[in-house]
Amino acid sequence: MQNPGSHSITLLQNGNREAFNGIYNSHYASLYYFAKSFVNERQDAEDIVAESFIKFWRLRENFDNPQSIKAFLFITTRNRCLDFLRAAQRQSNNKKEFAYSSNQDSELIHAQDEIKAEVLNKLLGEIEKLPPKCRQIFKMAYLEGMKNDEIAKRLQLSYQTVKNQKVRAVKIIRVAFNGRDMVVVGLLLFFLKLSILFV
Repeated sequence: MQNPGSHSITLLQNGNREAFNGIYNSHYASLYYFAKSFVNERQDAEDIVAESFIKFWRLRENFDNPQSIKAFLFITTRNRCLDFLRAAQRQSNNKKEFAYSSNQDSELIHAQDEIKAEVLNKLLGEIEKLPPKCRQIFKMAYLEGMKNDEIAKRLQLSYQTVKNQKVRAVKIIRVAFNGRDMVVVGLLLFFLKLSILFV
């Protein structure tokens, strides 16, 4: 008996675009925020993820199960992020900035492991489970870096409503993780500039 999804894998191996789009839609968000935890600019993260999918498409015939596809995409994205950081270092003429970046690169290398990717997936999943308005405000505040007054103006809400919804989102997400997971989540949130969750 074939495993679930084996038909889609076969279609993918044969160059079926719909099968590829299914994988793209399933993994894009997680890969984007994973890349964003390494690089600061949204466009850089988007470009890196796009390159990962292009490489995956070229090598699609080598994959026969969803697990190997997911692992390949995360490893490829991680490696491309590290290449990007190293290239940025080489272009820097400021020794102090170079030393700082090198230190950051070293820390990032030690931070890469499968647990980080898995917990990131869980974190993103918990974000998606938030109530609609709460989820929208959380993403605008912590993933897009918008300030409370900017969110209030954009959504035509009061400043206090925005604050209340942010606090509500934080509480919901925090209770979704146990003590062991919170250590890894803290690392992720540091790189995602979401350390406010632990204040």
